[in-house]
Amino acid sequence: MNWDDLKVLLALNRERSSRKAANRLGISNTTIIRRLELLEEAVGARLFDRTPDGFQATSVGEQLVKTAIEVEDKIAEGERHITGRDTDLEGIIKVALPEGPVQFIAESFAEFVNQYPRIQLDLSASNEPVDLARREADVALRVLRLDAKLPKDIVGIRLGSMSFGYYIHKDLLGEIQAGRMPLTILSSSTDEPHIKLAPHAYTAPIVKRHVMRGVNQMRAAILFKIGAGELPSIACSDTPDIVQLPGTESERYGYFWLLYHKDLRQSARIRAFFKHLAGLQQSWSPAWDTSSRTDNKP
Repeated sequence: MNWDDLKVLLALNRERSSRKAANRLGISNTTIIRRLELLEEAVGARLFDRTPDGFQATSVGEQLVKTAIEVEDKIAEGERHITGRDTDLEGIIKVALPEGPVQFIAESFAEFVNQYPRIQLDLSASNEPVDLARREADVALRVLRLDAKLPKDIVGIRLGSMSFGYYIHKDLLGEIQAGRMPLTILSSSTDEPHIKLAPHAYTAPIVKRHVMRGVNQMRAAILFKIGAGELPSIACSDTPDIVQLPGTESERYGYFWLLYHKDLRQSARIRAFFKHLAGLQQSWSPAWDTSSRTDNKP
């Protein structure tokens, strides 16, 4: 049994799916299953039950998971301390980005890599939680709600505020306003969309159908005239054909944060990267937050 085996165990326990575990570890689904079988053979016991809800750890599996978490924490702690003492402006920086309008801050990444040619960026985009304590990333850019508090040992700054609004393709809007089509409201989950329409804004029928999970999927659905849906305001700022749905207002959702673990504050490359991206505060576009709130946006 080695650390790679334990990583498979932890990924299966957290994801409950061999496919998702494989994506998390960057290996194939076949490799996940093969390593699990070898691990169960080495332990001499079944570690997971295969259920309709996914992989569920057995009692033996739960005991091994507990041990694996302790090992993981120790390894992560050691890696953080080593990285935190790194004085060289070289090496890899793992950066976790949210899904969506990352292109609006990509120029800052380009400027950084040109300024520091010996530093390599490893970028990933997902809205799934990222554990900085376990070195799933060195630096994370995350959108947090207005009242959110940072986890223990995580430090960071707010780059700027951002809002969400309901948007629609202008051609589809014309058809709806002419009474030739119903207004279709798209949802980002199976929950009922929380849209606030001004009274009597539309004479056309209003229907709520289709689920678009993710900013990119929602934006594509709106661009191809499937319906109106909720998006970060910035996501539509460079697309004239997408307009805010009349009768609605954008609302401030929260702040865009730049985060890292406190143990990495002495790392030269992390400090350089953090300082460079902190400069986004000064150039934060009003397009990120089109809400009517006028309090301090950064």
